Amino acid sequence: MAARKVLLFIVEGQSDAAALEGVLAKLLSNEKIRFHVVGADVTTQERRGTSSVKTMVNDLVRKFVTSYRLQPKDLLQVVHLMDTDGAFVPESAILEDDTAGGFQYTTTSITAPTKDSVRKRNATKSRNMLLLATMGTTYKSIPYEAYYCSRNLEHVLFGIEKDCTTREKLKLSDQFDEQYRDIPTAFLNFISTVPPAVPANEYVDSWNYISKQGELHSLERGCNLHILLRKMLSHSS
Repeated sequence: MAARKVLLFIVEGQSDAAALEGVLAKLLSNEKIRFHVVGADVTTQERRGTSSVKTMVNDLVRKFVTSYRLQPKDLLQVVHLMDTDGAFVPESAILEDDTAGGFQYTTTSITAPTKDSVRKRNATKSRNMLLLATMGTTYKSIPYEAYYCSRNLEHVLFGIEKDCTTREKLKLSDQFDEQYRDIPTAFLNFISTVPPAVPANEYVDSWNYISKQGELHSLERGCNLHILLRKMLSHSS
């Protein structure tokens, strides 16, 4: 029997790993599921050069491979799960309120002390997300795909629109893990149902949907993770 390969998930926060690692390990039992928590949103990092975000991801994967003394051939694929945070919304959805404490989100708008701060963040984030969505491979030609939660993990899994504290996120993630860890088929049914699934069944179509010009999809509840899971399960059957 061939040795199981590593399916590496790159995620922004510990709550992502707490919610998903257990159930994915059960659902995709033919692979070794590993999570690498970055602790930051790499898509909002403004660096010189259009390829910088790709370099950042390459470095993350390289560090994971070397830290665990793996070879690139030991990895089946890298899956990068990111939040959309309204990155693709039109100008009309950006509101200004100088009393706002940072960015405030609804399913139809982003409110901030200055519109320009949202414009700049969205320009960087949307560009970087689309670069990663089309990258295809990462460090040493390891297959790579980018997936998203809109607007974020709590919105997808629980329908919660407000920003949660780190403590609230971890509590919710632990509850989700307890609910689904031992019933992975129920999780698959949940994550494949619209919503939270986006109405697309192909990878490219799901990115066209979330980034569609003039639409609010990147603020609305949605996720394309079902596309990855269906693909992985079909290959293992």
